[in-house]
Amino acid sequence: MTERRTARRYDLSLPVDIRLPINRETRSHSGHTRDISTHGVYFMTQRELAPGTEIDFTLTLPAEITRGTEVFVRAHGRVIRVDKRV
Repeated sequence: MTERRTARRYDLSLPVDIRLPINRETRSHSGHTRDISTHGVYFMTQRELAPGTEIDFTLTLPAEITRGTEVFVRAHGRVIRVDKRV
């Protein structure tokens, strides 16, 4: 299979908080990242999400990664792929 990714992925396990803005949920769902790139984040959570679901998420990149200070990341995105739990 040919690699289609255009951005390098970094193996990072970081806590992530996910909200579903379409449902206007007040509580967040926690999870953790598996890897991150400039084009996306692969994360795992106990919450069932379907491809196409819009999400808001927040995470903090540690100073060791940014080579400076911690960076708080807040983003809006869409679920592209869901892998089945093993």
